[in-house]
Amino acid sequence: MIGPVIDAALPVMRANAESMMLDRCTIERATSTWDEVAQKTVTTWVPVVSESVCDVDDGAASGRSIVTDETVTRVEPSVYLPASVVGVEPDDRVTVTAVGPMTDPSLLDAVMWVSHAVAGSHVVECHLSCRWLR
Repeated sequence: MIGPVIDAALPVMRANAESMMLDRCTIERATSTWDEVAQKTVTTWVPVVSESVCDVDDGAASGRSIVTDETVTRVEPSVYLPASVVGVEPDDRVTVTAVGPMTDPSLLDAVMWVSHAVAGSHVVECHLSCRWLR
């Protein structure tokens, strides 16, 4: 069976993927409470993932479309985290807290919003599809 082979290879693959994550990010979730004194709803940000290694792909690199052979630019950023990261949900806020040598330095302190967290049984890394606007 291939199952035991995959199970044996996953820790090595996950460690390899994590070793290439040279950026750092924090993920937070908005919670709202009613402030009796101010008589308004107050939003606070609760950490879901505190200062984790990550790999930020801002999608700025252009490529060729296979169908039309035209230059296209993907504008949705992606964030890759260690496979051990769980609990991230759509609309969580991702803040880039440090950038590695392969990431555009202008992304330091960039904020993006989770659109979709890809899940699976044998993931090598946690993949977050994000967007720039909330």
